[in-house]
Amino acid sequence: MKKIPALICCLCASFSLLAQTMSEARELFLAGDYETSRPVFEQELKKKPKDASLNYWYGVCLYQAGEKAAAVPYLQKGDKGRIKEAAYLLADCALLDYDTRACQNYIDRYLLYGTGLHTSEIARMLRQCRKLDQMLQSVEEVVFIDSVVVHKRDVLAHLPLHPACGTIGRGEALNLQERDSLQAFVYANEKGDRIIASDSAGIDGLDLMAYHRIPGGWEKESIGASLNQEGNECNPYLMSDGVTLYFASDGHQSIGGLDLYVSRYNPVTEGYFSPEPLPLPFNSMANDYLYLVDEQLGRGYLVSDRRQAPDSVVIYVFLPNEVRHPVQGKDRETLIRLAEIRSIADTWNGLDADSVCLALQTAYEKAAASFAPSVSVPAPKVHEEEFIVRDDLVYHSEKDFKSNEARQLYVQYRSLENRFESLSHQLEQARADYQQANPQQQQRLARLIESMEVEYWSLQQELRDKENQIRALELEKL
Repeated sequence: MKKIPALICCLCASFSLLAQTMSEARELFLAGDYETSRPVFEQELKKKPKDASLNYWYGVCLYQAGEKAAAVPYLQKGDKGRIKEAAYLLADCALLDYDTRACQNYIDRYLLYGTGLHTSEIARMLRQCRKLDQMLQSVEEVVFIDSVVVHKRDVLAHLPLHPACGTIGRGEALNLQERDSLQAFVYANEKGDRIIASDSAGIDGLDLMAYHRIPGGWEKESIGASLNQEGNECNPYLMSDGVTLYFASDGHQSIGGLDLYVSRYNPVTEGYFSPEPLPLPFNSMANDYLYLVDEQLGRGYLVSDRRQAPDSVVIYVFLPNEVRHPVQGKDRETLIRLAEIRSIADTWNGLDADSVCLALQTAYEKAAASFAPSVSVPAPKVHEEEFIVRDDLVYHSEKDFKSNEARQLYVQYRSLENRFESLSHQLEQARADYQQANPQQQQRLARLIESMEVEYWSLQQELRDKENQIRALELEKL
């Protein structure tokens, strides 16, 4: 009989301990410590699986941990118990699954509660629903032949571009900050004398900038207001035509996180056309970081974090299309599967993907082993500068100028002269390549040569005008 009171005391102590733990868990939950409170809710759910509040709390913990698909059934039980915030979170989860109708229904339900919260986020989700419905009507038909999940820090090791396509790096040559970030990939052309990178100089985030090699360093210039808008623009990749530029941005009304865009250089305005978003499946509700096409070997790479752990990304290898082909005759569920790349085998259509992968890898190793750049980057001039002021007067440095205005123009003149010399070498090489190219390559080279010639003659005239201005200003001082 003496053991019974002792047992009752133990049970009471256990109940008290549990109640205290649940109370603390709720406090931690309200303070935003979802990781610590999660195991308490999980344990209690085993005893009360139908409790709406417990389901909601545990669902929020999963949601905040990035496990949104796992959170849905728990949030749904919270929603049935008329917990207001459950409907809002379920709307976001539905959008991630491309279920725009369910997303709108959950938003309508949440708005009926009249909380007045999340107005900007709700507007964003409604805009994304409309845009996603439009994009699902033109999903591009793409063959994905491989995919690999890697740690974010190891991405570059899995992007074996042919050297003729240039290189993707972290910006060591420019001493850029945040070189380990997935928003800090830098493109350098084959010769290594031109770099396109993101720079934090923009007031609204990262902006794309171009860098040209000059004696003693790099000259930076803006790449254009049409590309650099509100948000972050990063991870550029320039095709071999020197005209087509791909990049990532979380601005430009992206459908989710970073989206991928394409733009083309306009030699007439010396700027870029307004960018266009790449179609599904290259863009998604997740972050899509990088789009590359290796024209030498006929394969492309897509880097994304869709359905990945916080420290990982997936790299898809695909066969690039010469012309976009939208998927035809498929129902909405199939379009969503293709848009999300839920299975690369869905895209094969009878293709032996393993054979294609092997052939491309063999071609890459053979081409990379035999590659030798035909033209190297011009070495900086070691001879003295010469600027003829008049027949009997030659300057060898900006310090020789008596006119401050002429000296400032001379610095600009030297920068233009270096650009002109670099362009001359590039144009000479492009013309030589054209003679040995196949018809398809000649078409691309012809467009490149044409745009380079326009810039060549424009720079030549600008140099003549600036030279005359400098000479006139200096002669006034003598």
